[in-house]
Amino acid sequence: MKDQRALHYYERLLPLGTKCDVLISLSEVAEKLCTTTRHSRTLLQELQQRQWLTWLPKVGRNQRSVIHLAFERAELRQILARVRNRGWIL
Repeated sequence: MKDQRALHYYERLLPLGTKCDVLISLSEVAEKLCTTTRHSRTLLQELQQRQWLTWLPKVGRNQRSVIHLAFERAELRQILARVRNRGWIL
């Protein structure tokens, strides 16, 4: 996934709050991301690989997973700008 697309999805999660643990079901995450639960699981894994968030899934219907967003919008945009200027791929 490209940085801009990943940032787009991450920004949809920002209303949950940053730098704190949030209890949320996968269906609620899917609603925030405007996608299916299956695809939201994939998106969360990709964002976790980028180290933008941590996600501790719970097994079972309507179980609450823990999501911790690591960066504010401005922080993440600065990081992406620095990475682009150096030619790195995040």
